[in-house]
Amino acid sequence: MAIIQSSATGPAAESNVKRVHIILIGEDVGAGELSNAAASAQVAPTDVIVLNGSPFHFVSPEKGVQSHEQAHRFKETIVYLTVGRDRVVWWSETEFRITSIALAGHANEELVAAESNPPTDPPAPSPFQPPTCTAVKDAADRILYWQARSDVPDRRAHGHQYKMSFTIGGANVDPDMFCGGG
Repeated sequence: MAIIQSSATGPAAESNVKRVHIILIGEDVGAGELSNAAASAQVAPTDVIVLNGSPFHFVSPEKGVQSHEQAHRFKETIVYLTVGRDRVVWWSETEFRITSIALAGHANEELVAAESNPPTDPPAPSPFQPPTCTAVKDAADRILYWQARSDVPDRRAHGHQYKMSFTIGGANVDPDMFCGGG
């Protein structure tokens, strides 16, 4: 039985829209087994794997699956949105609910250093309002997957990192996103 199963392909790729797959794992597995499964399933570094109520990211085949706290040392695990342009769509086979989006209180130093303009001051308390999760259904009214689509980030979010908090399968998870390029 596959550890990471997906009967859905999620939302279609769109220009200036970052796709983040939220994957709820229903069985207890070890880190090595989870890393192999994530590599086979082509899990992206920004995708969020929720196992036993805790978030993980598949950083790379070499670095494997890392806990949420460890993974965000690697900039590729943080959703990067260009203010005034990019949007994000979070999606999952399991219903989830975004509960808040707030300043993270920290930022990946590599992402901050790469910005040509300094961070805005004061920052936006949130880059956009938390989007609502909705079901995407097929012609027979069967749920294919759940999705939440953001607006473009407020320009006052430039140079700041945010926590997007959500609940899924009884777990509270808070992956990071960085707003830059503005």
